[in-house]
Amino acid sequence: MKTNPDSVLVIAPHPDDAELGMGATINSLTEKGIPVQVIVLSSAEQSLPEGVTPEYIHKECIDALDVL
Repeated sequence: MKTNPDSVLVIAPHPDDAELGMGATINSLTEKGIPVQVIVLSSAEQSLPEGVTPEYIHKECIDALDVL
């Protein structure tokens, strides 16, 4: 593995998996100026709690990643 990557791609199966599973790593990389891209493979629409829309989950995911 390259110790100083030019960029990093994170592949997350569901919304919030990247933030919860790799949040500290993503934050550390971005603090070093390393660009991090995140791909979320599923919106998890069929398992959302009642009253929560896919749009809400999408916005929440984007907002959390913007912080990192």
